[in-house]
Amino acid sequence: MNIINQIVLEQNQAKELVFEEATNASEGILLDFNGKDEKLVILAKNTASTKAEFTIKMGNGLQGVVDYNSPEIGAGETAVINVESGRFKHMNGEKKGKVHIVPSDEKLKFCIVTLP
Repeated sequence: MNIINQIVLEQNQAKELVFEEATNASEGILLDFNGKDEKLVILAKNTASTKAEFTIKMGNGLQGVVDYNSPEIGAGETAVINVESGRFKHMNGEKKGKVHIVPSDEKLKFCIVTLP
């Protein structure tokens, strides 16, 4: 399973966004999720020729009670979401510090950005 590291922005500095895909859509992808919730955004870019969606799996902390299912993202479109770590971040185990996302299509690519 791929692990995507954060792209950390600096004030008044542009950075290239690098989107990565899951090696296997059914396994999904892990996002390194360390930092303040309000400064972390997840971008999902659909490079497929059809609509796609993704599921953010609930974390294993006290607030991890239900998965999040995204709305459909049109072909060639990009979506952005800011999520609460208490609900989605894994607090222990092999996924500790990560958020697990399962796309409906391997051509749905992800990027995580930390704002300054």
